[in-house]
Amino acid sequence: MDKPCSEPFLSIVIPVWNDFSAVSLLLQDLIDLDALILEIILVDGGKDERLEDLASAFTKVTLTRTLPQRAGQMNWGAEQASGRVLWFLHADTRLTSDVSSDLITFVQQASRSWGRFDVRLDQASGLLKVVEWMMNRRSALTGIATGDQGMFVYRDVFEQVGRFPSQALMEDIELSKRLKLVSKPYLPKSKLVTSSRKWLREGVLRTVVKMWYLRFIYWRGASAQEVHDIYYRQK
Repeated sequence: MDKPCSEPFLSIVIPVWNDFSAVSLLLQDLIDLDALILEIILVDGGKDERLEDLASAFTKVTLTRTLPQRAGQMNWGAEQASGRVLWFLHADTRLTSDVSSDLITFVQQASRSWGRFDVRLDQASGLLKVVEWMMNRRSALTGIATGDQGMFVYRDVFEQVGRFPSQALMEDIELSKRLKLVSKPYLPKSKLVTSSRKWLREGVLRTVVKMWYLRFIYWRGASAQEVHDIYYRQK
């Protein structure tokens, strides 16, 4: 793993599918990290022509397209990237303060090969506040990250563990398992803000139970495709 320097080191990969409004806001947030960013790669899994104008409106942003599967989109974006650190962000992510300093701290230490952020739900109150705490606590205890936690990893380590597995769902969990064998994750103090829409749309308790059930059956040996089919059958 190369030692960090003062030059831009981040390649940010953002899989996009029907996320124009959300990714527009995220790109505005990323302006504050310009000194760290080598490139931002939007990987569209659809045919949203508006993304071409959006990409051209920002420096360092390129748009590429591939089939609509998140693991495949992220791997394709990583293949185009040239930065020493890859940062995978969901399109509906928003940044909070101190993200920049936390990423600098990550590259200035040599003991961790990857990391992820805690999250804050954008409309967290009542039960959603509990959900937010449970998500962060679970990840801290298990070392397993999910995609909305903004996983970042040295490029050589990402290649070493075989990239995201080509599967329909749970690709983030599977990558975390592989990365844990290389090092513990780096845990920044700052948080990312993620959308509450799936909990609000489907009901908080129903969504929590469904997601824990899906993780449980995946842990028990169900295939990613089986988990995918159950997830979308119940939507």
